[in-house]
Amino acid sequence: MALYQGQGGRDREQIQVPLFKSEWIVSGIKGDAITYAEQLGMKLVEERFTTSQIRNFYGELKRIQLKGIEEAKQKSAFHLLHPKLAYAAKRAEKTGGRGASTFKTEILKAHQSVKIDEDGSEKRFENFCDLCEAILAFHKANGGRD
Repeated sequence: MALYQGQGGRDREQIQVPLFKSEWIVSGIKGDAITYAEQLGMKLVEERFTTSQIRNFYGELKRIQLKGIEEAKQKSAFHLLHPKLAYAAKRAEKTGGRGASTFKTEILKAHQSVKIDEDGSEKRFENFCDLCEAILAFHKANGGRD
């Protein structure tokens, strides 16, 4: 594990996020997905990613979910999450935020696993929403700031 300068000048180990598994989106959230969400939430705190940055994405995701992903318009909105994440990560880079890039990279792995235009996408979409909610919860539980 790499070291980074923690608060008070102490060296601390960097948090290592496990590899994402598309099976969590396809088959459902399992115990190792929770470990992934917890480690990613902690990593985002470490990289000073804010709760409001996650909530911007999560809020859009919930709007899509509430309107029903079955509608063609909502599937388009789901596709548009990709460029919105890219834009938000680039904007956050200007203020020195590394966490936005990490969040974008990890969320896009899950986003691609939903395969929204294929049969059975409703269940995969729900699993994606559950994973994103777990990441947000662990981020906040580990001291994610607004």
